[in-house]
Amino acid sequence: MPYIKYARRVELVESMKPEGSGEMNFMVTQFMIDFMMAEEPDEYIFYAQLWRLASDYLLNQEEMKYLHINLIMGAFVCAYSEFRRRLPANRQDTDQFITLSWVVEKVMGDVYNWIAVPYENEKMIENGDVYPDELTQI
Repeated sequence: MPYIKYARRVELVESMKPEGSGEMNFMVTQFMIDFMMAEEPDEYIFYAQLWRLASDYLLNQEEMKYLHINLIMGAFVCAYSEFRRRLPANRQDTDQFITLSWVVEKVMGDVYNWIAVPYENEKMIENGDVYPDELTQI
């Protein structure tokens, strides 16, 4: 949830270094608000902001863990869901919101495909598969 203390909001806007899921959610929410409030929103800059937020968070961790990937994915999903809940229906029908939705989904897909999938594959090899062949093979 993005509703963190005001003093920490100010710090985060300056540092861009969230320390947990609430702070990550706040940052995603701020980028979505900025995009929707912009007179000429740029989806490429918006994508870059979200991607940098996610990748910098992972790079600042001591080691890659599923916990960190899940924190990012969960914060993005919850931030987007709360944004939709709070945005009036007539604002959700705009090209700007449709673009926002596409970009958020694109970043989540890229985090999954470029970060989570290689990590999951590594752990599958290391610890063994949980999916039976009968389910995953044609």
